[in-house]
Amino acid sequence: MDNLPADGHDERRGPVGRILDLVFLRGTIPPYSFPTLTAELGREILAAAAARPDDSDSEVISATQLAEFLERHAGHSLAFSEKVLDA
Repeated sequence: MDNLPADGHDERRGPVGRILDLVFLRGTIPPYSFPTLTAELGREILAAAAARPDDSDSEVISATQLAEFLERHAGHSLAFSEKVLDA
């Protein structure tokens, strides 16, 4: 079963939106739980974060910083917050 956003959705959301969509899909498919950061999910997050020609020019975090964060938190559950949290 493929669970993909509608065509054109990614282009409008940018890297942050693509990552949110990716992780959200993992947590809303039974069993409902926060997804665990595996090596595979880490690679998918890095791919989703990669800049695309139609993304805005703003960069929230560098690819290196994101990769380091993912490596430090491997095996943990992922959840999102609207507040900035200490990594």
